[in-house]
Amino acid sequence: SWGAAFHDDAAPAAGEAVVHHAGILSFPDTALGDILKRFDITKVAVCGVATRLVVEAAVFELTDRAFETYVVEDCCASARAEHHEQSLDILRGLAAIVSSADVQGLLASERKQNGRT
Repeated sequence: SWGAAFHDDAAPAAGEAVVHHAGILSFPDTALGDILKRFDITKVAVCGVATRLVVEAAVFELTDRAFETYVVEDCCASARAEHHEQSLDILRGLAAIVSSADVQGLLASERKQNGRT
């Protein structure tokens, strides 16, 4: 439906994987684990709604599976600002808390390190 469609600025590029899940958790009953393994991904940036629930759950799952995890704080939200901040405080013990500007630098560094432009 229109409300569940990707915004044009965030739509997946041709060939990019899209993982659909109906619950809070990201891995059960999805291909996410297989996709990450297939592409030898070890670092994951997490963003979304709601920081208090879905983002926290994703970070818990990723760190439990030994992924280096980043939470993109300005790309997450909760219904209440204090819930967002409380979640970030909790997640600091599990993941690096970064901004969207930081992610651009991390991606550039990763590409350079792997010989990609």
